[in-house]
This record gives sequence, structure tokens and C-alpha cells, in this order.
Amino acid sequence: MRSKPLLLNLLVISFPLFFIWNCGPRKNDAVDTNTDSTVNHSSKVLAQVLASPDTNERQIQSGQFIFTFEPSTKKIYHQYPTKSFIMPDSSGLRQEGLNWYALDMEGKEKLVLSGNDNEGFDSFVVYECLGSVKNLPYWVFKVNFYEGGMFTLVNKNTGEKIDLVSPPIISPDQKWLISVSSDLIAEFNFNGFVLLEIKDQKLVKSAEVALKTKGIEDAKWIDNNTLSIKETYIQNDEEATRYSILRIGVK
Repeated sequence: MRSKPLLLNLLVISFPLFFIWNCGPRKNDAVDTNTDSTVNHSSKVLAQVLASPDTNERQIQSGQFIFTFEPSTKKIYHQYPTKSFIMPDSSGLRQEGLNWYALDMEGKEKLVLSGNDNEGFDSFVVYECLGSVKNLPYWVFKVNFYEGGMFTLVNKNTGEKIDLVSPPIISPDQKWLISVSSDLIAEFNFNGFVLLEIKDQKLVKSAEVALKTKGIEDAKWIDNNTLSIKETYIQNDEEATRYSILRIGVK
């Protein structure tokens, strides 16, 4: 078989190298970094995941507690009944106008809460007694501000006041009380939850968690460390609903 001339061999080898060099970016060429290549597309997807509103609130530490949110379903949420932990019992209280009075340990009547229905935004507050907490010596008051509101528990024996963001939700073993709230749009009320420990018939605040990317509309205890949660979050500038499991751990 006859071999190819030397000049032809050099041309065959040199042409692909010239073509590759000519097609690459030169020193003064602008390189397009906005192309929708597979690498860039993957980076965009990862960036969206990292910037997801819920990413940083799936596990939250407050004091000695670690709160972990896990995705759940509406079906699981409805497996657990909604319970009320308030009895319609306001005995021991007396209302006069916007004020509430009660007898102290010595039998003397003292002012418990003082309302104000002036039109001033900062000073307006009206208290409504809802009853008493089941199995605990606390009256429950709904607190109405000019905009927004909250709940206040008043110890029947000491007069001590504890503010909540919702009616009390008590664990099956009667050792924990959680209070939850959602206010992502109006932002008049606290958005998050408060956990209190029940010790010797008294409430001690253990953790207070303010949420930024979601709220908790309702919570139901599954066991003494786990709750089924109805969440709210923002989707297309409106509040939407989803469900999750909230696990309470200790570090």
C-alpha cells in the first residue's frame, strides 16, 4: 500500500488543531455566562432550593430545645381530634365596666385586669373572660387591641399573668402547653409559637419562637413530644395552607 505524501499528512494533522483554536474564546472575546447550559441550569435550581422560604425554618433551636418540622398531609392532621382546654368557669371573678376583679389569698378584692376603650391606637385594650384552663388554676382572657390581639392567663392564687398567642393546647401527659399563631400578612400579632412547662400547677415559659416564613394556624398533640401542625405560608402574595409534623427534642 502506498503511503500519503508528507505534506498531505501535515495538513491532515494541522487542520483540526487550527479549527479547535479558532473556535475557542480569544483573549478579547466576551464569554457568555448566561447560557442555559446544563451546568448553569443545575446551579439555578440549587440556588432556588437554597433560597426557598422554608429552608431555614425546618429545624430551629431555642434554649435547650430543638424543634424539627417535617412534611405531612391533611389526612394525617384530621386523624387527631381538635380539643378545647378551656372550661366555661369564671367563678371568683367580678366584672365592672372594662375592669376585672378577684379576691386574693386574704379574701380582699383586687384589680386583676384594667381595660381601656379609648380610640387611641396604643392605649385601646378590652379583656373578655373565656373561662378557666382545664385542670389548672388559671383564668383565660381574650385580649383585644385596636388591631390584633392575644390571650392572657391569670393565676387564680397568685394573680401572676402569662401572655399567650392562642388558647392553650396541653400535651397528653399534662406537662407541656403550647400556644401557636399565624400572622404573615397583617403582622399585627406574634407569628410563631410559645412552649411552656407545667410544674406544680404553675406555668413556666420554656421557649418562644418567632417564625418568618410560615405561621402555625393550629396544632394537635400526637404524643408528648410530637404535634400535627396546620401551617400557613405565602404563595403568589397570598396565604396558603399546608401540613407538617413538629417534633420537640432536647439537645
